[in-house]
Amino acid sequence: MAIQVIQCADYGGPYRGSFIPMLTAVAHEAAARGHRSRVLFSPIARERPWLSDFDGLARVGFLPTAGSRAGTVAGAVRRLGAAIRSHPGPTVIHTHFAAFDIPAGLTRLGRRSDLAVFWHEHGPLFDDPVHRWRNAARHVTIGRMVSAMLCVSPEVRQQLRARHAPADRLIDVPNAIDTDRFSPPSADERRAARGALGLGAQDRVALHFGWDWQLKGGDLMLAAADRLSSAPEVRFLTVMREGSDPVARLAGHPNVQAVAPSDDVRRLYAAADVFLGCSRYEGLPLAVLEALACGLPVVVTDLPVQARLTRDLPGAQAVAPAPAAVADALRRQLWLSGERRVEHAARARARIEGSFALDAWARDMVDRYEASVRP
Repeated sequence: MAIQVIQCADYGGPYRGSFIPMLTAVAHEAAARGHRSRVLFSPIARERPWLSDFDGLARVGFLPTAGSRAGTVAGAVRRLGAAIRSHPGPTVIHTHFAAFDIPAGLTRLGRRSDLAVFWHEHGPLFDDPVHRWRNAARHVTIGRMVSAMLCVSPEVRQQLRARHAPADRLIDVPNAIDTDRFSPPSADERRAARGALGLGAQDRVALHFGWDWQLKGGDLMLAAADRLSSAPEVRFLTVMREGSDPVARLAGHPNVQAVAPSDDVRRLYAAADVFLGCSRYEGLPLAVLEALACGLPVVVTDLPVQARLTRDLPGAQAVAPAPAAVADALRRQLWLSGERRVEHAARARARIEGSFALDAWARDMVDRYEASVRP
């Protein structure tokens, strides 16, 4: 019997990133098996150009988040209940980014057995007392009603267990990326990407994502850049939202250039010599997966998930979150020999294709949906 798959996502970013391709990949796989898909976003996603990616794949709608002017938990439960009743067969609800977790969990109260609810736990879980209380209440009380909490890494699972989430609901399911979209660039693509950014052939370029300045360690990136400022060929690119306050902090750092976000993020990887991940927390760093899939050397802070991703790769280092350690690692990777770069690219690509490929992830996800509502 056909399953109705409802994806609920509190997402409205201007670009697809790797998240929207995850949702469309599941919709493609579900359609191939004769299932129906519906995607409900928070209203901020209205008019986003990537909504057209779901044309012919899924019905798209919008669900106000609880606490917003137009949204309540009860209202979301009613909307989800109506969607469930509109389909005569089994339904799976899969939520992302927490805002719709509680309404989705509450839909199981008094419902038939052919309704399954999955919470996708991307992280991070904030550690202040208010968030701790809210998360504990959500995971301990409502969490027992859901079919599973899909954790993108063991670290996310351990955090949830520490908040007393039920252990039998916690499952490690890493996210995935489109390895066709993120592939090693040709020499011509690299030249074009660097030219578009005003980079010279001799420049050695470190790419950093600073869209969340604190979380992504923007201050650590600047401190490392200062330590490498005596090398005129070393340049830093940091991707920042337009109008972002931290842009002002780049004054006095002539070797650091702010770059506007773009849906063509592969062009940035193609222009760079090293990807720099200074994060203070990661559930599963999609940018590191993307960089490795493109064959790019990486320097990352030694968070357990990042150390695991980069272990034993010739062009990858996980280091302490200290300016000297980051600068020293960048110096080694920026001047990595051509032979080692080739070896790194091959091994990094194989690692990502083997463990984080999008098509395999989508097949696994729909397998889980089918198993969860099977009589």
